[in-house]
Amino acid sequence: MIDQRKSLVGLERFGVDLFLMSFGFMGMNMVDMYELREHPQGNIIHYYRHKTMDSGSQAAEMYVRIEPCIREIMKDYLGKERMFRFHQMYATRLNMTVAVNDGLKRWYQRNGIKRHFTFYSARHTWPTLAASKRLQIESSVITDALAHSDISRKMDKVYIRQDWERIWDANAQVLALFDWGESENNVN
Repeated sequence: MIDQRKSLVGLERFGVDLFLMSFGFMGMNMVDMYELREHPQGNIIHYYRHKTMDSGSQAAEMYVRIEPCIREIMKDYLGKERMFRFHQMYATRLNMTVAVNDGLKRWYQRNGIKRHFTFYSARHTWPTLAASKRLQIESSVITDALAHSDISRKMDKVYIRQDWERIWDANAQVLALFDWGESENNVN
């Protein structure tokens, strides 16, 4: 997927690019990508997870380091008013989700891939690889990277300030499992 993305066009390219961006952003959800208002500060994206805003508790604050391999992909989608120009391409996040999943379906069918996957598969794949025998990243780091709540660590969240470097290093390890192409596009 990574090597061939430059030869892709239309919805296939869009689907593959957004899947890779979500994966590179530690499984960022579609709604968060669509709604991102703030532009990165250097190579850091700051946002609050949309899904957690409705839960009645404090929205999960996220800081994502943009790795060089992902920066290369996202360049095509940068916007002026918002971080990405997706709102100019699609009237709603739902329309964008349909387009991305259609593009992914076209890509995997054309390549003879039998296993069905969607944009959301990136959010499942990232922690699976992080927890794999090869990487063995601590489950607490994976939980924090996904902005999941862990009842057993509720007090930790009150007293312990988040160490984003641990999360970013975990992401770099996961992304380093793949060949992202030219050396300037490699992971930190």
